Amino acid sequence: MSQNEFTIRLIVDFDDEVQEDVVYAAVRDAARTMLTASMMLQPKRQPKIEVERKSFIKGKEKLSIDEPGE
Repeated sequence: MSQNEFTIRLIVDFDDEVQEDVVYAAVRDAARTMLTASMMLQPKRQPKIEVERKSFIKGKEKLSIDEPGE
């Protein structure tokens, strides 16, 4: 088997920053769940997960899947 890459894309238009924080928390949770499930299968290589946010104003930035303050 070869290395695989899966992409999930979520596109939303926020009214305020609180909504963005709520969705970011959900994205972090989903990313951690996917990473944990992949690690439990004991793959040959350590799985990696990346979370990015892209906006017209801020451009593209990598985001952490750790809770704020961790």
